Amino acid sequence: MIASDELSKCINNYQQVLEILVGEDALQKTIEDQGIMKTKVFYEFLKKKHTYLSSLLKKPIQKMLEMEYYQKLVNQHAANKKLMKLKNTWHTFDPHTPTTMMKPLSDKHQYQPDTQVWHAQEAVDNALSAVYVLELD
Repeated sequence: MIASDELSKCINNYQQVLEILVGEDALQKTIEDQGIMKTKVFYEFLKKKHTYLSSLLKKPIQKMLEMEYYQKLVNQHAANKKLMKLKNTWHTFDPHTPTTMMKPLSDKHQYQPDTQVWHAQEAVDNALSAVYVLELD
């Protein structure tokens, strides 16, 4: 199996070399058509372009990390804001006065206030962890 893999790689490499050699004539013709007398200048230009394009490959990764970090901070801020809103909402319960008792929740998917605060606190903790992960990288 190894021999067939190596043979396959060899054939692929051979095909690539043939494609490059076919392109060599086109390159020489383009150099002549453009009036480039010194090929050294042309190859220096190609090196500069290669360096420039290689640097472009690295920059988006950094930019992407910065954008992701910013989004995590926005998420953490939103989670904090929701938690503070829930904590600042006071729910009173007086067992002696039936009118102030908490009403049963009509929607089965609606949580009690203490459960909402607990979920909001978990969201804040998770958002903060996500921010810390990016800060440590």
